[in-house]
Amino acid sequence: WVLADNPELKPPDVIDSRTFGFIPMSNVLGRVIYSGQSKDSHGPVTNSPLAQIVDEPVLKQEVDADELFGEDDAGSSSGTADEDREHK
Repeated sequence: WVLADNPELKPPDVIDSRTFGFIPMSNVLGRVIYSGQSKDSHGPVTNSPLAQIVDEPVLKQEVDADELFGEDDAGSSSGTADEDREHK
């Protein structure tokens, strides 16, 4: 089952499993291990207890929330690239 990531959209404006139903597991090429919506709403996605153990070293090495959500050197949230340039 796949679901669009924009909860405001509904069929027919979005095409996901609500439109075409289940997909075969052979069509799944990867899985989500981290979800980030904002600086205050992010974290690991638990797919299964085993996957959580396997994913932990990847998350520690690869996920930098400050970089992901645009924290600048001063620790405050940054906006657009133009705003970032103005602050430096």
